[in-house]
Amino acid sequence: MKLKEKTITEILRILKQNPKVNDVILFVSRAKGTEKQGSDIDLALVGEDIQCRDICQLANNLEDLDFPYKIDLVV
Repeated sequence: MKLKEKTITEILRILKQNPKVNDVILFVSRAKGTEKQGSDIDLALVGEDIQCRDICQLANNLEDLDFPYKIDLVV
């Protein structure tokens, strides 16, 4: 199930709140087009000096969006 444009826009809006995040890479099943209903969203964050607290804050903000799937963040 392809992500809706609104979902992508909301995720990017949250991630752009942290100036350390320079780029975002979608990977695993959603990037390959092999996702199934309920598949999570796996995102790799690229940037300088991204700390654990940055990841935690972004993850909490993404959780607040109340999407029907989990979003995993890695650096």
